[in-house]
Amino acid sequence: MEIKHNPIEDYVEIRDLGLASALVAVGCPVITHKRDERGRVYFVFNDNQDFRAVVNAWNEQELEVNARIYFGTIKQLKDIIYGERFS
Repeated sequence: MEIKHNPIEDYVEIRDLGLASALVAVGCPVITHKRDERGRVYFVFNDNQDFRAVVNAWNEQELEVNARIYFGTIKQLKDIIYGERFS
């Protein structure tokens, strides 16, 4: 899992599609997304207490999400990843 923290701006960039989808599924909105020079997409989230609680639950394999919502967010984030690449 690749997470880049920017303490000055107070945001986090996440490349892990599963984690990013879980975050969105439980209500942590994506602020924006970035594509690096190699074409990899990072989803940007606010770094706050709710965000950290979800990441901790994910890492401890204790996070529960609604399966349909999770699947839908995976599709949405994949649309961002692949939509820009082929447009």
